[in-house]
Amino acid sequence: MPSRHTPLHLLNPSHAVVALTLAVWFPAAVAIERGLSPAGVPYASGGVSHSELQELHAQRQDFSFWLTTAAMKSGAHLAEVAVRITPLRSSGPVLEHTMAGPWLFAALAPGRYQVEASFRPEPGRAMQVRRGVTTIHPGDHHQMVLYFDTGDEVGAENQPAVPGNPYNGGKKR
Repeated sequence: MPSRHTPLHLLNPSHAVVALTLAVWFPAAVAIERGLSPAGVPYASGGVSHSELQELHAQRQDFSFWLTTAAMKSGAHLAEVAVRITPLRSSGPVLEHTMAGPWLFAALAPGRYQVEASFRPEPGRAMQVRRGVTTIHPGDHHQMVLYFDTGDEVGAENQPAVPGNPYNGGKKR
């Protein structure tokens, strides 16, 4: 389905941060994406606005795997990251999704999975790929954070639009 908006990965990284910040003030423009992969894995993706953060937090126990994507230096949350989750003993993915926000929750069955995320910070820059492995046991809830080099620097003006951790209700530790 074509988007009527410029994908965040095509924006300058500082523009992507501004876009995420604006989404906090205009949450109706952004919504949590929910779906079922062709392999039957339920997922939810989003977390751009504070209301999405609260909604995802309320549903997090329904998912065994929680992924967050962020900028390496600034910690700014990233959207439009393409994610592929593949069981280690399989050649085909159980979930392929381009994230609607910095959080992707998936109800993975028990097993070992490779998580691969791809992000292009801006046109003309190389695609970055990050990988991680997670093992899901019955009743588990695993978290993973993947960082990408966006070129952003940490500064007083780069405070997170939504402070805290999505996994504990947005509260700081």
